[in-house]
Amino acid sequence: MFNILITCAGGELSPWLYRMIKSSQRHQVTLVSVDARDDVVGQQFSDYFYQVPKGIESGYVSALIDICQRHDIHMILPLSDEEVLTLAKYRNEIESKTTAYLACPLLETAKILTNKADTYEFLKNKGIPVPVWKRVCVFDELEAWVSELLERYDGAVVKPTFGRGGRGVYVIQKNFQGAPRVLGREIHLNKAVFLNEYKQAVIKRFPAVVMQPLIAPVYDMDILAWNGVPMRRVTRRRYSSTDPNAGHLIMQDAVMLDYGQKIATAFGLSGLFDCDMMYDVQGQLYLLEINPRASGSVVTSIEAGVPLLDDLISLVKGESLADITIPVNKRVIPYKSLMVI
Repeated sequence: MFNILITCAGGELSPWLYRMIKSSQRHQVTLVSVDARDDVVGQQFSDYFYQVPKGIESGYVSALIDICQRHDIHMILPLSDEEVLTLAKYRNEIESKTTAYLACPLLETAKILTNKADTYEFLKNKGIPVPVWKRVCVFDELEAWVSELLERYDGAVVKPTFGRGGRGVYVIQKNFQGAPRVLGREIHLNKAVFLNEYKQAVIKRFPAVVMQPLIAPVYDMDILAWNGVPMRRVTRRRYSSTDPNAGHLIMQDAVMLDYGQKIATAFGLSGLFDCDMMYDVQGQLYLLEINPRASGSVVTSIEAGVPLLDDLISLVKGESLADITIPVNKRVIPYKSLMVI
């Protein structure tokens, strides 16, 4: 029996993820899930569920250690950036008091991956292409850089250095007309409205990244790596660039695969990670962000036939992975379902 603890039981696609883990033909799994809320639907698909403090709150680490000891947990799989940072910080304590493998990067790597500006700087120093961007800490500098990008690219993107899922992202377009439009968690608008109505909201989240606009759609890449070697890479094109859970087309883009290999090697990754990428108008691929963990939408690749979590468990157990064929052109869509509890 392999005992796994997964955080964020309230994730939108958690029920599907948990069902897939429980139905594994390769591993017998006991699934323990946790969340800061006690009313999440994911608990209904778990063998055990615990409400725990938020990842940034005191008591979080001790709560997870207690659960790991109680259930002899073999692997902890965090699914939020905040939890990754906390668990990485207390890695030595967790590993000394439990038998769990902590499926997240080392602390210094996690700090880089959760900071978009630091990630771009790191990749640039490694010779990996990054978009035109600038880290800004004062609003006058931000306004000047937005103006320059509008002249060069007819658009600019402003986003916090720390954030996920499109939160706090402003897509500024030179010829945008009318009221701001909310697409997913992004706000699309023109420069005048951005400066007049969103200045304080941006300042509160400084420092920020200001970067060139890229061209939809957004692509996700699931990377399963071990000691810096990519074991699986699955590229997915989103049906909706602003909603990563609205469905995907499985594809194998050679440029993306090469980019993913360079990322895994540069950071020395071990575990399951997610990258968001887009092309520019010239056809150059650029990174939007790297999640220091698996994404909630990793279930898409698993549903399509790539057993990423089975493979991760195998790697933790010291088992080799079989060669597989990536199911190119498979389309995976979400739907609502019901169950009696």
